[in-house]
Amino acid sequence: MQRRLSSQCRHGHLQSRVSLTVLPRTVAPEAGVFNGIDLLVGPPCSLVPGLANLLTQTPGIRDLVKWIGGIAQERRMPPFAAQTFKDWYRRRPRRNTDQPKVILWADTFNNHFFPETAQAAVEVLEAAGQQVIVSQEALCCGRPLYDFGMLTLAKSLLRQILDALRPEIAAGTPVVGLEPSCIAVFRDELINLFPYDEDAKRLAQQTFTLAEFLEKKVGRRSKTALSQRLF
Repeated sequence: MQRRLSSQCRHGHLQSRVSLTVLPRTVAPEAGVFNGIDLLVGPPCSLVPGLANLLTQTPGIRDLVKWIGGIAQERRMPPFAAQTFKDWYRRRPRRNTDQPKVILWADTFNNHFFPETAQAAVEVLEAAGQQVIVSQEALCCGRPLYDFGMLTLAKSLLRQILDALRPEIAAGTPVVGLEPSCIAVFRDELINLFPYDEDAKRLAQQTFTLAEFLEKKVGRRSKTALSQRLF
């Protein structure tokens, strides 16, 4: 509801600021932690995905895990992928190294649970003549933390992103996101939390969905080549 109001109301930016003020006082901190459980347990579980899936997919055991984590029993926990997207990217040869750069944002969910989505995005961007960069640092936009008013931790995660991407941000390298929540953080919450940081403003302006990037930043010749390669 907050995101919908922010995007549709002409005073939507005030909605975000109201939540910043109210949520820290009305929501238990544990709610934000366990709604962002993929952020907390994703990296260690990806080291032993078989064991993690045994705990999260086996009837009885998974119910206990949900109870401990404060997750509704009705919700299905997705299985961890055998290989994360970042591992896949790190092991493949670099391509289009003499072409324009684009950062593909490896969000926590696609990285750990649905790497094939991000892999397909890499192939599309490379087919469009782009050099795809994926940060190997453990970065997360912290969207669940922001939603539950845990601003200190959320700001520290966003500061890590700014520090890690600063050279590319300054160079004007576009950032393509696959997860709408992450894109929303970079465009809205980031500049709300860092209103005087020029790199935060640049990142907000340089963030695109995949469709936006292909439409606005890829030339006609590259689009033709992309169509020929994909279809």
